Amino acid sequence: MIDPVRTRASLLASIGAPAADDVPLVDAADPRVATADVRLTLRGRRRDDLFAPLEFVLSERFAAVPRVRLVDDLLMPLKNALGNAQKHGNGNDPRKEIAVELFLAARGALVTITDEGPGFDTDATLSRLRNGETYFSNRGLGLRNLDRAASRVAWENGGRTLLLCYEAPCGGPRHSGDGGSDLDRVVDPAWMRAHLPAALAEADGSVGALESCRACPSARASGGARDIRYIVRLAAAGGGPPITRSLMGRLHATAAAAVADFAAARALHGTIATHRLRIPRPIARPVEEPRLALFEFHPWMSLADYLAHRGSLKAMTRSAGRVGRGLAVLHGARPDFVRPAAPMNRRRFRTLVGTAARNLRSLPDGADHVETLRRLAAPLVLARAPRGRPPVPIHGALGLDSVCLGIDRRFYLYRFEACRLGDAVIDLGAFAADLLWSIAAHHGNGAYHACLDQFLARYAAYGGPRVVREEIRSSTAFALLARLTHAPLPDGNGAGGLSAALAAL
Repeated sequence: MIDPVRTRASLLASIGAPAADDVPLVDAADPRVATADVRLTLRGRRRDDLFAPLEFVLSERFAAVPRVRLVDDLLMPLKNALGNAQKHGNGNDPRKEIAVELFLAARGALVTITDEGPGFDTDATLSRLRNGETYFSNRGLGLRNLDRAASRVAWENGGRTLLLCYEAPCGGPRHSGDGGSDLDRVVDPAWMRAHLPAALAEADGSVGALESCRACPSARASGGARDIRYIVRLAAAGGGPPITRSLMGRLHATAAAAVADFAAARALHGTIATHRLRIPRPIARPVEEPRLALFEFHPWMSLADYLAHRGSLKAMTRSAGRVGRGLAVLHGARPDFVRPAAPMNRRRFRTLVGTAARNLRSLPDGADHVETLRRLAAPLVLARAPRGRPPVPIHGALGLDSVCLGIDRRFYLYRFEACRLGDAVIDLGAFAADLLWSIAAHHGNGAYHACLDQFLARYAAYGGPRVVREEIRSSTAFALLARLTHAPLPDGNGAGGLSAALAAL
């Protein structure tokens, strides 16, 4: 919230940070940023250029904080503040810079953001905001969003410097030490210095010398792979300022899965480039670790995180429509790969049902739930062929966590190791199942059906193969069964989530 009486000194004291009398760090890839009490300074002209390294540092530092809370309380306010500095402070003048200081301490972080604008009357503007009056002539909700955040916000320097103070709810950063030797190797600084420059040069032709680098593995596996975020600082050609780049890596369980993920993304990258949904640019697969696939993009929220952050039905339906449009483009693409799907036969289906039943034994009416899903999914499995539809390139494991929001404000379709030629209804049902599980229990059947209607309407409007509702329901039930073969149940919804999903289905 905006707390105009707070000063820099009082905010530093609230997070246990020492006075700023030391020499600051200037490199977000410096390993000291991960654990030590430090001051980091960055300069840039664009919001996204500054937000990328800051988001990396803060996400790593406060990995123990639930993601939605960190987005609401720190990352989104920071993004808004940087946007205000670029738009309102510097007037989008590309010649003007934004200076950022980041103080990291045991109990939180203080970010100061200084623009080169004329400043503004903070007291008068805050008074108009609190009285419900128009507080700026420009459009936007940046200041109102800052006031709603849990972080403390104040100004100094005549409004040219914003202070954003975040007090972490849990003590200290969390570091993953259970990755095993394979993961430890690809996040080791010496390994990265030896092999990342070659991977970048393979993609870009030539790159400057690697000055520093750091990696932050995700806390959980996704699709059988571990996601790894890399930040690298490269010397610029011609003696300019160093360049900081963000990469995403996926360390797969097998080299074959990495090959499939990388090849599908490379084939689709140039095909799917709508302004609604894109494919991240594949960079390289290092020869020294064939199970690692590298992509150049910087996601900071999954679609599940985004919907939890926004929370409104409007945001849910718009996002579902965006995915429906992108999926229609994917299914209409003609990429240069042919990897047919393995057919689902009766034996595999019985095994799937049996595993789901074992996982649901502890839930009330668990056996009845499995039988309901088996009955609904059976038409999909027993059908000899789709209804006149040729096989199309499908994602194969589509869900809310397979769609990511980048710092460029675009959504990206991600995680392609299961991509293959198959029936379009498989993707539709998989995404519908994730919507069902995530939305029905928390927002009701009406919200789920509104999202599903928009998803299918946009899919049809942009040329997706024709499917009927009965097929969608059968495919959705099949996808739910597949999710229930994993224990614990997705999102910890338990019996209540499953009952709500079945009722909506």
